[in-house]
Amino acid sequence: MLYRFRIRSKPKRHPYGFDLVTPKDGYYSTPIICDKDGLYFTIKSEGNNIVEVFVVVSCGRKQFLAHVIHPIFGKAPHEKPVQKGVAQLPQGLPRLRLGPKFSVRSMYMQTGRTYRFEYMSKDSTAKSVSIIENQQHMASLTVSDDGTFAYTPPHDPKLDRSGPYDYKQTVVLVEETGAKREYAATQTLLLHRSYTARNRLKPGLMLFGAVFLAVSLIVVFNRKYRWI
Repeated sequence: MLYRFRIRSKPKRHPYGFDLVTPKDGYYSTPIICDKDGLYFTIKSEGNNIVEVFVVVSCGRKQFLAHVIHPIFGKAPHEKPVQKGVAQLPQGLPRLRLGPKFSVRSMYMQTGRTYRFEYMSKDSTAKSVSIIENQQHMASLTVSDDGTFAYTPPHDPKLDRSGPYDYKQTVVLVEETGAKREYAATQTLLLHRSYTARNRLKPGLMLFGAVFLAVSLIVVFNRKYRWI
């Protein structure tokens, strides 16, 4: 299991509070532990971070790469300076990337917002994408010739009624066969209820104009017919 920090907490004097970490910092490696409670792994963080997690699995002719971006709120004791990661993802492994650019806006994912992806493969034969929720197939998309596609998660009434910190998991899956091997790459979206996608500019401007006109008529009328 590999991971890397993409956004780290800045000192309080920093106006934005976060520092964007470049991919060249490399990856950290941590073992996946199996016990009676299931599978888990540990990530040590001294403060608040946005972390990218990659899980690489090989099973016979099949090779999988799972990817998720997740916030963590850490308070680990400071023992020694954080070193740059030294691990790297396997060469030539097809990868699904959320793009076009990594930003703080990309972290708080919402329904109703369009997300663009890039599927990177040396000799890609992938033409379709599967959208999965709760292990159920929800939709299919088409990969363009340049390996890109977009997906707009629909609004979820149940999620709309939940709290601001609640989210659901939506898995974007791309599968292909090449060089006598089968590949599967996934990106898991942690989707919250929408705060902005339902905003409608035109109705809002019409309402503002109607209120402004009504207030203007009242002002003009009161000036023309003074009560005192």
